[in-house]
Amino acid sequence: MDSTRASLSSVRSIRFSPITNSSHWSEYSNDLYGYYCERVCQSMTLVDDSSNAFRRVVLPLALQNPIVLNMVFALGALSLAHTGRNKFLSIALHYKVQTIRLLRHNISHPTSALNDFNLIVVVMLCVFEASDSEDITWSIHLCAAVDMLKANIRTKMFAFSPEVLKFVAQFFIAKEALGGTACGKRGKVKNFTIPRSAEVDPSLGCSLELVDLISQITDLSMTLEFAHACETRDEKMDFLWRRLESLIQYSPPEILLEPSEWLNEEGQHQQGDKAAQNWPGTILHQTSLLMHVVAKLYFLACLRPMNPDQPQVQKLVQDAIALLKPLSPCLLHPAHLWPLFVCAVYAVVDANRVFFLDQFDLLRGHSNIYFVTKSIKKAREVVELVWKRRDIHQVPSFRCEWVEEVQPMIRGLCFR
Repeated sequence: MDSTRASLSSVRSIRFSPITNSSHWSEYSNDLYGYYCERVCQSMTLVDDSSNAFRRVVLPLALQNPIVLNMVFALGALSLAHTGRNKFLSIALHYKVQTIRLLRHNISHPTSALNDFNLIVVVMLCVFEASDSEDITWSIHLCAAVDMLKANIRTKMFAFSPEVLKFVAQFFIAKEALGGTACGKRGKVKNFTIPRSAEVDPSLGCSLELVDLISQITDLSMTLEFAHACETRDEKMDFLWRRLESLIQYSPPEILLEPSEWLNEEGQHQQGDKAAQNWPGTILHQTSLLMHVVAKLYFLACLRPMNPDQPQVQKLVQDAIALLKPLSPCLLHPAHLWPLFVCAVYAVVDANRVFFLDQFDLLRGHSNIYFVTKSIKKAREVVELVWKRRDIHQVPSFRCEWVEEVQPMIRGLCFR
């Protein structure tokens, strides 16, 4: 963490001369850049350490090319606008328009279409759209990234650096997998050439293998009605469940996970230097287990119809609550929105429902929620509406409730 703070200190000290930036908003450049470094980067990854690609990969490119720098300014301004400083919304839109203009110019020329700068900008535009709107316009940028990667393979130009390719692939694989649970659409990024290992990714809080399994659950749920061979369908579901049950996620070597040393017998955080030094281990350990439990719950929601009050469902809900408690309130993060939402939907006991509502409120008050503010509010509203409808109508089908009741209300909801 010391190296992270040193890196942050060095990038924060950079100052931009108004002469080099002809924008009407140049007077805000230093503030926007600093806010991106200190706040935006922190909100985009679960563990903000030296591996944070929004700082480690993006910032060097931003200092080399104005198209990336414009998006750094745009996201910095947008996050400030979300804190209530409304004048920064027009500044954010200004830099976004500038970026799109430059990007259109770049991709119109074969020699400048495929490079690290343009690919990174597509990711940053996706972040902007996902946080500024309540629809799935961010998926336009996903399609653009896929087209660029396909063109890179087709032309054999090898225009992208391995580091940028890995960052972009991880970003879109995770975003599409969790976004797909909301819209019920099959994935477009399955051909991204990146290993789906069981190692917990510090930016996600779980492994790419688990993310891939979540995506496969969505895909299979979309093909069930077209499956002619029931045996084949059941075999696929059984195989997927066995993979979920047998998955063992492991920690990255640079982050030590020794929960017994920084959690007391009640599962609460210990005070003192030991706990402070190991908070990345705390949050990764709890979150990876939480995501695993909720992936099983999502499997049941999509593929194994049963009532929400069934023991198997409620056991998973209780397991998730036990994993959430050590994270609340200090270590809650936007990355917890998806598991929090899925679990909350299937809470049937009043005490559990109160707990989940409290977590939504705590998450909204957290300092790292700039890019999911609207999503948190929407998720809470949907959860309460589902509870009300269930209590009134006693909907009997678990799968029907998710597909017919929940998904239509959360289309376009940004979980990351």
